[in-house]
Amino acid sequence: MPTSAIVAHRAIVAGAADIPSTKRATAASAKGVISGTLIDMTVEKVSSTDAKNRLNALLADVERTGKTVIITNHGRDVARLVPATPTPRQFGQMPNLSFPQDFDEPLPDAELARWEGDESP
Repeated sequence: MPTSAIVAHRAIVAGAADIPSTKRATAASAKGVISGTLIDMTVEKVSSTDAKNRLNALLADVERTGKTVIITNHGRDVARLVPATPTPRQFGQMPNLSFPQDFDEPLPDAELARWEGDESP
């Protein structure tokens, strides 16, 4: 392994095993890669061998998407690869979400009564 790859590999693996077990991702395994969620962030789990083989792709993906990659060693979380700078939230991340034009109009009295617990028509 070239020296630069060793340094990069050590930088990823060193000192990042501090993810609390209550916040670890849970998901199904697929070809050595596990995807899940960590609070609201997207997380991908990869083995240390996979991370070594795909380091450039993982770095590009983390930079582009802002997601976190957790690197495992024999199934144990040992490191996390995170963006160097926080990824700004983007408006429109849910393109299929829409609101009716009258969304912010007051509710009709009958509808308001139902929301307040009055079941009579």
